[in-house]
Amino acid sequence: MAGLLVLSVIVGYFFLGKWLVGRAKSWPIKLLVLVGLILFPTADEIYYRIKLKRFCENEAGFKVYSTASKLAGLLNDEVVYPDYLKLVNVNFVESRNISANKITRLSRTEKGAIESTTVPTISAKYQLSTKKIDTGKFLEYEVFISDRTTKIKLSSLKNLNYYGGWFTFNVLGSIGGSGPTLQGSCGYSETGIDSYKLINSTFTK
Repeated sequence: MAGLLVLSVIVGYFFLGKWLVGRAKSWPIKLLVLVGLILFPTADEIYYRIKLKRFCENEAGFKVYSTASKLAGLLNDEVVYPDYLKLVNVNFVESRNISANKITRLSRTEKGAIESTTVPTISAKYQLSTKKIDTGKFLEYEVFISDRTTKIKLSSLKNLNYYGGWFTFNVLGSIGGSGPTLQGSCGYSETGIDSYKLINSTFTK
């Protein structure tokens, strides 16, 4: 139903444009009207493409701004299994279970074994976090490590998906029946983000 409504709007816009061009008295004015009719529904596409290009050049992908000591520890609320420490280059990792009001620490013993203990407070200096911003036109996804006190980022894996301007997002998406489709992307996809690489590239001291 929505597709038919959008299609009728397109047809109406076409005949309106044809009428406006026909009303123009000279070819230069006809050409100007035609250009205006084309740009009116698609001009924002130019702006968003420029924005995507700048993001891809300056922000997207894998970046390490500064490194940290392995002894400083990492807070990662998604840690749920003991073997996690076998994959990351830190001496201990802490995670919070908010509902159970419990903090779990995975740490290495002097003999190299991994032990799990419950601790009263968080002592890790750094934190692994995720951020997702969905504006409708853009979907930004980021995994980053930051200092828990200063909030300064040490490293980041960032991706941006672009779903098109007004015409592409609303009109073509509605006609297709499956909704907006991806028109551009750069960085790391949400499923392809490797947090282990991020951690091991950050904790090198």
